[in-house]
Amino acid sequence: MVANRDYGLDSKDENQMLDEEPFLGGERRVDSSNRNRSQHGIAGRWHRLSWRRKALAHLLLASTYTLIFLIAITAVVRRSRSLEMNILPLSARDAIELELRPFETKTRDNPFTGDPRPELDKAWHGLLENDIIQVSFEDLESLNLRSIELADGSAEIASLSVYHALHCLKKVRHWIYKDYYYPDRDGNKEALERGHANHCIEYIRESLMCHPDLSPVTFSWINGTYGNGPLLPTNKDVAMHECANWEKLDSWAGDHVFDLFRLDRLRYPDKGLEYDD
Repeated sequence: MVANRDYGLDSKDENQMLDEEPFLGGERRVDSSNRNRSQHGIAGRWHRLSWRRKALAHLLLASTYTLIFLIAITAVVRRSRSLEMNILPLSARDAIELELRPFETKTRDNPFTGDPRPELDKAWHGLLENDIIQVSFEDLESLNLRSIELADGSAEIASLSVYHALHCLKKVRHWIYKDYYYPDRDGNKEALERGHANHCIEYIRESLMCHPDLSPVTFSWINGTYGNGPLLPTNKDVAMHECANWEKLDSWAGDHVFDLFRLDRLRYPDKGLEYDD
């Protein structure tokens, strides 16, 4: 070959030169035997570890990932709670007490579920008894809000969003049992209540998505719906949930309640003043 003749190299010498010459200038050549020994050494050390040490290593790794996940979720929840506190009337912030508890979600022996009956209607009425409250001017001004004033100029009226969502849930329930709650309805009344129910469904949707509960709902196998069918996966909420202490919040609202039927206690707009239709 020309190259061999010009440089005086035979094929064996040329191959040796190519093996010894780095691909890039100044690059150190790695001994493949050393690299293999290094790799085999790491693998060997891992295989020589006892099963207890291996289990501990896996446990530490799983714990680390779990801790990172919990920190991320906690940060999201805390940020959400912080935002909630910022939009809550100042005087109501002391009424918020968070607690961890599971959901019972029982439909038997529950005054809020089942067919219409006096006990159920009384329970729902009591749940919304403190719906409308008196709020100081300072509370609403801090949130850049205004509302209808009391006639004596001492406060304004408002309702916490959770009560409006509960009111909407009650209205949807009434629509489900419309033959019981609206027995003498005509076409206009039915159209009015249908529109109210649709508004309420949308309000509940927005409320749930605005304050998402991030507790995981797990699954298990059951034999069909009534225990005699094929195995099917079904969800069951057994997790703990971070909840506001409802009794404490409702008690605070009760201390500031306003009877909306007492229209005589409200300040009507002056003639010529704009108001919502």
